[in-house]
Amino acid sequence: MATNLPTNNLKRKASRWQTLPPLGEDTSAVDTETEKYSLLLFLRDLDASPQKWDDFIEGLKNSPGSIDETSTISAVLEAALETQMINHDYISPANPNASDTKRRRLDLYGNGAAGGQIAEYDELINLARVVWSDPDDIRNTMGEVYQSNLGQQPGDPNFTLDKIFHLARCWAEVRYRYMNHSLRDDPSLYSNYNKGRTSMKGNAANAMVHESSVLLDATVVQFLPIGGIGYNADDRGIFQELYLLTPKEGRQLVQYTGQSTGLRIGLPQVFDYIVHIINAYMNWRVRVLESARRVTLSSPAYRNANNQAAKANILANSHQASGSRIQAVDNIYAYHFVPALRVLLEEAGSLNAFVRLSFTTLENATGQLIASIKVSGMNTATPDLRFNVQFNRMVNQFPGQGRTLMRPTGTSLLASR
Repeated sequence: MATNLPTNNLKRKASRWQTLPPLGEDTSAVDTETEKYSLLLFLRDLDASPQKWDDFIEGLKNSPGSIDETSTISAVLEAALETQMINHDYISPANPNASDTKRRRLDLYGNGAAGGQIAEYDELINLARVVWSDPDDIRNTMGEVYQSNLGQQPGDPNFTLDKIFHLARCWAEVRYRYMNHSLRDDPSLYSNYNKGRTSMKGNAANAMVHESSVLLDATVVQFLPIGGIGYNADDRGIFQELYLLTPKEGRQLVQYTGQSTGLRIGLPQVFDYIVHIINAYMNWRVRVLESARRVTLSSPAYRNANNQAAKANILANSHQASGSRIQAVDNIYAYHFVPALRVLLEEAGSLNAFVRLSFTTLENATGQLIASIKVSGMNTATPDLRFNVQFNRMVNQFPGQGRTLMRPTGTSLLASR
């Protein structure tokens, strides 16, 4: 979200941007000047007739103390004599329900110091509008895109540019995947991209596009649409359709995994394993359903169908058969695993611990999910998978990588609430 807005007034040494202490800084050691003060007056919607202005100046000149150079009256008179048009003032209608709802623009007069202040405020407002469209909802964009997801507040260990750059690198890998795979069938260069490091890097980039990543997906769906790219509320529903978790629950998984989670020992490891199980289940599910669809699309019945309606009917029957075969696994995930996970997410946030029964419920659901996948009829539903050694090894070793669910100990596991 690049911007080329001018910020010259914010760079002035006298700018409030430069002089105001940073957010959270200890100001107790700052010297307080008791013999001086600054005065800021702002009067709106005044009568613009010259006589009114002349009366104002004349009143200042005739005020007691105006000849005392140290008096406020003298300072106000000096500032008034330096008054010039410095900007414009914008005033909303007094009655928003009136037929004329146009805002009014007035000439804004002030001395040079006032001009600098107004210019600075305008620059800050324009900068803020790059990320916030509603001052009553400062999480409008910045909060949803960054604070809730990529970090909390500056100084929080979870607030890191590494997370932002990680997303940028992921996108770079996606584009690398396109270039790499486009050259794998090139008549002159194919051999260079089908072996060695180039092949492995292309495969890794391919996995980033075609393999489940619940944490990354929970992150990217928070990016609101800017320039036509991003996710609105309806778009974010795709995350829930796939993982059966709300985007908020996805953000909780992001928060409770990795480093600096704020959780007691053992809890982040449980959520790490849960993420591993979710991704393994999704990868398996996509693989078997995709294989079934490919078999249907390449079948003689589908190829020889007379019209699109007949083809759609064949494909619908295939999907119905796949749905029946995979239902046992899906039911365990939807009605046992996800509800158990929701309880642990709530307990981690409210107790910073798991109740023993809640963890056992998740543990049992995980065991049921693993066992159900290993015996699913989808594993042998197509020749592509039935005789695929790599796929069968993956199923037998599910969820893979030698990962196990470790029970927390000590104060991380409570007997009851």
